[in-house]
Amino acid sequence: MGWKKVIVSGSSADLLNVSASAGFKGNLVGNVTGTATQVGNSLTVDDSTIQLNSGTTYDGSGARTISVKNSGITLAKIANQADQTILGNASGGAAAPSALSKADVLDILNVTDGATPTSTANVTNAGALMDSEVTDLALVKGLTKAGISGSLSNTALAALGAGLVSSSAQVSSLAGTNDSTITITAGNGLSGGGSFTTNTGSNGTISLAVGVDDSTIELNSDALRIKDSGVTLAKQANMAADRIQGRANGAGTGAPQALTAAQVRTIINVENGADVTDTSNVTSAGALMDSEVESLELVKTLTAAGITGSFGAASASFSTRVTANDAKLTANTSNVTSAGALMDSEVTNLAFVKGLASGISEGNVFVAAADVADNDFLRVDGTSVEGLSASEVVTALGIEASADVTDTANVRSAGALMDDELTNLSAVKAIDQGLTTTSNVAFGNVTLSGDLVVNGTTTTLNTTNLNVEDQFILVNSGSNSKDAGIVFGGTSGTNQQGKAIIWDYSYNGNDGRLAVSTTDVAHNSTSNFAAGTTGYYVAGVFQGTEANAATAKADHAGNIRIESNEIYIYV
Repeated sequence: MGWKKVIVSGSSADLLNVSASAGFKGNLVGNVTGTATQVGNSLTVDDSTIQLNSGTTYDGSGARTISVKNSGITLAKIANQADQTILGNASGGAAAPSALSKADVLDILNVTDGATPTSTANVTNAGALMDSEVTDLALVKGLTKAGISGSLSNTALAALGAGLVSSSAQVSSLAGTNDSTITITAGNGLSGGGSFTTNTGSNGTISLAVGVDDSTIELNSDALRIKDSGVTLAKQANMAADRIQGRANGAGTGAPQALTAAQVRTIINVENGADVTDTSNVTSAGALMDSEVESLELVKTLTAAGITGSFGAASASFSTRVTANDAKLTANTSNVTSAGALMDSEVTNLAFVKGLASGISEGNVFVAAADVADNDFLRVDGTSVEGLSASEVVTALGIEASADVTDTANVRSAGALMDDELTNLSAVKAIDQGLTTTSNVAFGNVTLSGDLVVNGTTTTLNTTNLNVEDQFILVNSGSNSKDAGIVFGGTSGTNQQGKAIIWDYSYNGNDGRLAVSTTDVAHNSTSNFAAGTTGYYVAGVFQGTEANAATAKADHAGNIRIESNEIYIYV
């Protein structure tokens, strides 16, 4: 690598060779300010797709037009189209082909979605001769031209051919025209050109460059050609309305044609107006129609379980027995009582029983374990209840008689921190968070008169702006051999990470260089800058000699150096 001069207006430079651009042949050899005896220019095209009108020779005196050849657009050259679409024109007028939907194609073809020509009824109705109508089917299938008397005539087809001329031209052997000026001017679609003075001392070439729309045309091995998928729908010639691009059945291999609806129906084997939703067609095909079913809803809801048997009307004996048993169940009290039912007449307090919200059992009814006196307190033990006097309650609770927790002496002797022991009672009462050595504490404004030392993992500043009075900020203070930088959090939409400016410590044998990481760096990352596709190095400008640039470690790729009004780049 080294410093290379950047040629700008007013710069002086020595050029060894001027090479031809892609697509052209020839080089300018020798001193461009001296003499030249030969200059060549030839443009080579991929003649399967591209052609030059008015010949293929360019001599600088006239323009040459590059155009696409007839039949030069193969399927591979056409731009990708959406899946399940067909090229055509359904706009109602002449227009460039577009990607038609299924509905557009069905409308152009005048066929119904799902139409099938394999239906026996449809084929018969269309006038086809069916196998069943032929007396001797094997005979008909075996017929050949030799087996039929008469004559057949053939139609002669004229052969069509196309030629392609491709050549190159050179202005050469200019002996006798010493000290003459030759000027080559770029025509339409070309750039470059120039002039030279002829002499017999040396020779050279002036280059011409061709300008192409690189979305459709490309250079391949010094040849112009249409790119694969480069012919978009807009590049294709307008086609008549209601046409689909394709190749007619029987037309053989050739350029795509604008097919009519009838031609497309022939290719896809459907009849005009085919409709599989027509009632008469469906009925004739043997389908059971809704109109033929007496109870349509019944048939639609039938399941296997619902067709296991049938029931018309109950027999007379069956009906008699059901009626008799119903009377016994509703009118005979003794039958119900003897069956074990609890009758209203057997309940002493019928209203109480009917009002119970839950059943009665030993688990939900209290039973008095001892006599309960007036003014007693009740104590429940499982399902039993006993009465306790006031003194018995105190004993049961384990407290002393006439205990007073509001007595100052009692509270102080118990070890409580009293109000009169605090210097600033209101400040203590206002504390609303833990203040132990392990507590996470939040304050408002804090002013420290000494140093702040944080021995944690992360220091978080949730401020609108950070004002630092110091002239310099030191990062990576705990290491002398690692990269260091600043991460711009959230620059990719994710918290705690983002793009970064990094000093690459190990660049070029620890020369170091400033870099921009375009790959997110985590706030707690300990990795060094990986270069490559993770980011790029920042180029700088150095003013001075090459030796001074080396001393300043500015001789790194991409840096600019300015010396004596000349510009150099290190590559």
